Amino acid sequence: MKREARLNTFPVFRVLSEEICERLMKDGDIVRVKYPAETVITSDYVFCVLKGSLKVYSRNNSTQTYLRQLSAGDVFGAAAVFAAQPEISVIKAETEVTLFRISKETIRTLMQSDAAFLDEYLSFLSNRIAFLNSKISCVTAGSAESKLSKWLLENAGADVYKLPVSISDLARLLDIGRASLYRAFDELAVRGCIEKEGSMIRILDRNRLQSDF
Repeated sequence: MKREARLNTFPVFRVLSEEICERLMKDGDIVRVKYPAETVITSDYVFCVLKGSLKVYSRNNSTQTYLRQLSAGDVFGAAAVFAAQPEISVIKAETEVTLFRISKETIRTLMQSDAAFLDEYLSFLSNRIAFLNSKISCVTAGSAESKLSKWLLENAGADVYKLPVSISDLARLLDIGRASLYRAFDELAVRGCIEKEGSMIRILDRNRLQSDF
């Protein structure tokens, strides 16, 4: 098995030894699964993404609001697997995906037998809370320009960034109208913070993007 396909290359599981990972695979506690594009993954498991990409949406009764994208190296389901209502969000395969699937029983056993794993798991959940707080910060930032600038700073890891969702989805995520979002893009461009061409965003000045709004 290639190094990148081992369980302990992923967050949460990186404290596990090679021997433990091999035993979990051999005993069937870790299962390698594939899902085709457009599959909604709602099973009561923790997943590690080996190949492909997925999108995460908030779950509500009327619309689905885009939250983030998952790709190789990411872990999801760590909080939902122990929730009273596991389907906290909607996770949809954007492409065909290959995943490691780990059951709640396996996670619980690892927590009970390995204090380092328990610490790592709790640290991961704490980071997820920080991520959700940053999303709340975007929505409550005030002006449309402030919301957009905070969102770009949180999500655009590279200076050239392709919007992962439509303008309508991004407007819903930021809790603003489409027209307000277009005006916010125009304002950031006028101030020399970004350039926008279609769905492609070029970050010109991160410091100004952060300080002006």
